[in-house]
Amino acid sequence: MSERKNVNDVQRKRKNRVNRLKSMIVLIAVLLLLSSVILNIILVFKVFELQSKVDNLYSVESARMVKEVL
Repeated sequence: MSERKNVNDVQRKRKNRVNRLKSMIVLIAVLLLLSSVILNIILVFKVFELQSKVDNLYSVESARMVKEVL
């Protein structure tokens, strides 16, 4: 009886350990996905900001060229 109880205890501990590892893996996967989404959103805003700066440079350069022609 004691041996069976010991086996059940070992199995229960193993099951708890496996469930804890599964939870950690899922948590890490979710954190990686969330960080990827957040970084992509930041990248989109940086690209928009850079595009507006490029547009500004083009408009300044085209204004300078018009002044040179006139």
